[in-house]
Amino acid sequence: MGLAGNYAPNESQDGKIAYVLYDTLAFYVHLNMLTKRRTILLSIIIAVLLVPLIAMQLTNEVNWSLGDFVAAATLLLGTGFVFDLIMNKVKAPNLRLVLSIALLLLLLTIWAELAVGIFS
Repeated sequence: MGLAGNYAPNESQDGKIAYVLYDTLAFYVHLNMLTKRRTILLSIIIAVLLVPLIAMQLTNEVNWSLGDFVAAATLLLGTGFVFDLIMNKVKAPNLRLVLSIALLLLLLTIWAELAVGIFS
């Protein structure tokens, strides 16, 4: 049983994915590590991951596996934590902006490569 308590996923893959997202959020809340910025970042990440999950219910055009969700969550969480690190450690506003834009471009490049293989 995860930190989410008695919430049990149904047998479908979508239920398991929703449970993983819910349990991840419960884990971070449980550790009491969230600042306001981290709460916003985590909320954005969960919202982004919910888009394909909901789209899978509405159309057959979106077909993500559990591995796709894990890869996307890892990529988004890593980017979010690096962004948080930039905001906490870099004091110069111009450097913050440049590093944040570079991080966003790196995220979009990796995401596009994983989605359609732009380099291969």
